[in-house]
Amino acid sequence: MRITIVALLAGLWGYPLWAGQCGLEFCWGAVGISEDDAVGWSRGFETAEDAIAAVQDGCDEKCTTVKSFYDTCGALAVAANGSWGWGWDDSLAKAKSIAISFCSDGGGQCRAKVWACSY
Repeated sequence: MRITIVALLAGLWGYPLWAGQCGLEFCWGAVGISEDDAVGWSRGFETAEDAIAAVQDGCDEKCTTVKSFYDTCGALAVAANGSWGWGWDDSLAKAKSIAISFCSDGGGQCRAKVWACSY
């Protein structure tokens, strides 16, 4: 009886039971920044390439730094002196913190500029 209910629910939702929160086995996302402060982000894509393409669309093809990730959160941090850092983690707050920490290695006051979770 229990197996029947689980199978029925899986059929109603239209995706496999092993799917991530975005409905795919792996949910890709990406974040990007450009030298003139344009940003882009994406989430819930089937491939890294699709996630990156969505980021480029978001920043009018200007993003020179793009990082992709799956089933997690990612963030890019930047400083006034041009240094940047990138981080990822299951927690969005932690991803931002990691990005800021790596950015700070290059000096300057860093802040999270763009972030997203892939799911």
